[in-house]
Amino acid sequence: MGDGSTRRFYRLLDLAAKKSYILLSDPEWRQSQDYAPHQLALSKAQIPVPQFWRVDPSSGIILMEDLGDELLQNRMASNPQEKEAWLKQAVELLAHLHGRLFPVSQELPVSKRSFDEAKYFEEFSFTLEHLRRGYLGLAALDPEQLESLKVFCAELGSFGPQVFCHRDYHCRNLLVHQNRLFMIDFQDARLGSPAYDLASLLFDAYTPISESKREELFTCYQKAVAPFPLAQLIHFKELKEDLWKVAYQRTLKAAGSFASFWTRLKKESHLVYIEPALKLSLLIENTVSIPENVRSALEVDKMLKALYAKKSNP
Repeated sequence: MGDGSTRRFYRLLDLAAKKSYILLSDPEWRQSQDYAPHQLALSKAQIPVPQFWRVDPSSGIILMEDLGDELLQNRMASNPQEKEAWLKQAVELLAHLHGRLFPVSQELPVSKRSFDEAKYFEEFSFTLEHLRRGYLGLAALDPEQLESLKVFCAELGSFGPQVFCHRDYHCRNLLVHQNRLFMIDFQDARLGSPAYDLASLLFDAYTPISESKREELFTCYQKAVAPFPLAQLIHFKELKEDLWKVAYQRTLKAAGSFASFWTRLKKESHLVYIEPALKLSLLIENTVSIPENVRSALEVDKMLKALYAKKSNP
């Protein structure tokens, strides 16, 4: 089963051919319906993704290439001396994703949805429901506080240009296979600013990155995307400013997702990542100008204190 998904994955062994495959099962065909068209577009653009051998919507299955089980997170943890090189590869792959798929074809499902005000606010609301109230037991926000979040989300939704955003681009959705990175879990992609995917990777609760390395990786992205026409539409000084604001929303969204694995699925596996996600949110608050009414509404420091109290008295 995936991290926050009800889809199931099975490894099938062909003993005669000495080969294995991954079978994805999604009987309701809701979470996986866009996987195949996105895979085809990415494959044509020479973005390294698993091959799909068979797609059967009526049965809710996809038979795909077996790329193994080594997450980028695990490779970097077991070989910390390689961490910087792998992160650089991940950033370059992201630049190629954004550059090669731009402009995004109107025939792809990704083109029909975007990171707009409604989506950003939906993700904030998810965190308020599953982390703030569901897991930490804090009070709900009042209408005025919610309105301040909507105004902030409208600002985030105005950032551009609009690229093919993976939506969950981090070290657990990148596999290392034959010493090469492959991208997975891209079925929920949507249009958005390059800042969203960059925030997912550079402010990743799964693996810490120093501020100096974050700067280097941002420069790496700028160089890697430079050969593509997309680069002519990106104002990199503005993108860097946008990155931190989007990262604020993204880290809080991630913290809410980690809490929801417990509130929805009773999975404890991701509770350990709530603290680093909230600490990243607090770092951003103390580094860039987040509107005061947004900060006071979300109360990141209060959520951290509640989390520490919960750990002390489980």
